[in-house]
This record gives sequence, structure tokens and C-alpha cells, in this order.
Amino acid sequence: MPILECLSGGGVLTTAEITRGARRRLGLQPTDLQRANKRSSEQKIDQIIANALLDRRYLCKMRFIEREGAGTFRLTALGRDYIKKFEENVAFASAWLAENYPD
Repeated sequence: MPILECLSGGGVLTTAEITRGARRRLGLQPTDLQRANKRSSEQKIDQIIANALLDRRYLCKMRFIEREGAGTFRLTALGRDYIKKFEENVAFASAWLAENYPD
């Protein structure tokens, strides 16, 4: 979700912009900030985010995001719908919990 949230503002973002935005939205642990095994110049979390943006990965395969050019991405209409549905589900679950477990 952090990647989709970054792109939800509209427009086209670079991989670096998405990485910075996603990192801000995550509760990172010390292990997330360790050096990546395959890319020693990157932290693990940066490698995970970069891998999530690959064309063959879920976000692109499900057409939630699309590549605009080399290293640039945008949220698709399907991605916006996914975020909206997710937010509706969270609101419903929160209301249900508040009603059924008031304390």
C-alpha cells in the first residue's frame, strides 16, 4: 500500500521519489535498514521497493501502476479503485469494531 499511497497524489513519480515516500510511510526496523544481500550499495528496504516496481511483480501485473518511462511510474484508474475499496473496508472494519467492542 505505501507505493500506491505515494502515487495517489496523481502525476508521474520517479523510482527515487516513490522510495522516499514509501520509506516515510513504513515503520522501519533496524533489519530493514541493513545492507541488501544482492545490492551492497542499497539498504534492504530500498531493494524491496525497487523489486516491487518491476513489471513482472504484482503492482504492475495487476495494472495498479504502470511504467511511464525509464524509472517513472503512475497510478492507474484500477489502482485508484483499489485504494478506494481498501479505505472503505478499513472504515467498515473500524466502525464494526467500535460498535461491537466499545471499550
